This record gives sequence, structure tokens and C-alpha cells, in this order.
Amino acid sequence: MAMEATKPWYLSTTIIGAVIMVIATVLTLLGRPTLAEGVQAEAAPISGLITSVVALIGAVVAIYGRIKASATITK
Repeated sequence: MAMEATKPWYLSTTIIGAVIMVIATVLTLLGRPTLAEGVQAEAAPISGLITSVVALIGAVVAIYGRIKASATITK
């Protein structure tokens, strides 16, 4: 399939999915925000799960965007 139409890079579903995945990964590497001691023990597993789910969503969006791509992205 020839891609003759163009669009700005920031409108690419692939780029948006990849950015979501990178942000979720960076947040995981930096650690979650410190919570009050009583809440921290309960929130840590949920926070990690949410971050992982967001990263997974980003990856799925990136793959979907690449599959459905119909226009070349430009600068």
C-alpha cells in the first residue's frame, strides 16, 4: 500500500502510543509518589498495576497505529 498523504508527527497514533508507553515506563523507573505511611502499603501494588496497564495500553495503541497507518508522518 503506497502512503502518499502526509500528516504531522504528533497526530500519529503510533507516536502517541509510544509516548504513553515511555511516560509510564519513566514513572515506573522514578518510583511512585510517596504516600502517607498508612496508605502507602495498600497503594503500592495498585499503583504498580496501574502503571503497567498504562504502559500496555500505550504499546497496543502504537501497534494499532502502525497497522492502520494510511499517511506518512512529517516533521
